[in-house]
Amino acid sequence: MIGTDALKAYRCLIRAMVRSDRKSRIAQRMEQRRKEIAMLTYKRMNVVRAQNAATDSMQKTKLFKELQMLNRQVDLLKNEKIEHDKRLHFVGDTSILRENLVERSDGERPRLLQHLEDIAAFLNNQREYDELIERYNGGSKLSQSETVRRTASKVGLEVPF
Repeated sequence: MIGTDALKAYRCLIRAMVRSDRKSRIAQRMEQRRKEIAMLTYKRMNVVRAQNAATDSMQKTKLFKELQMLNRQVDLLKNEKIEHDKRLHFVGDTSILRENLVERSDGERPRLLQHLEDIAAFLNNQREYDELIERYNGGSKLSQSETVRRTASKVGLEVPF
C-alpha cells in the first residue's frame, strides 16, 4: 500500500520527468520527422523516374496513385504539430519506480521519499537553468557562422557572403 506522502512524491517526480524531457523528445521527433520526409521525397523521385520510363498505361496509373499517396504523406508530416502531441505528457515505463515504492519497508520509505523529492527538485532546477541559459545567452546554440555574424553586427559591421 502506498501512502499519501509516497503518492505525492511519485506524482511530483513524474511531472518533473515529463517537463524536463519534453524539449529533448520534441527535438527527437522533429529529427525523426525530417528523416521520414527525406525518405518519402526519395521514394517520390524514384516513382517519378519509373513513371517516365513506364510505357504501359496501367503501370503509369498505378505509379500516379502511388505518387499521390506519397505526396499526402509528406504533406501530413509537414503539417504535423509535434508540440501539441499529447503523448509528450506521459512517461514510458514507471513500473520500477512503483515497485520500489511498494516493496520498501516502513523504515526505508522516508529516505526513499526524500530521495524522490530531491530528484524531482533537481530535474525542475536543471530545466529552469537550461531555460535561463537559453534566454540570456542566446548565442550558445548557434553555429559558428551565425555567432560571427551576430558579433560583427554588434559593432556595426556586416560579414561578406
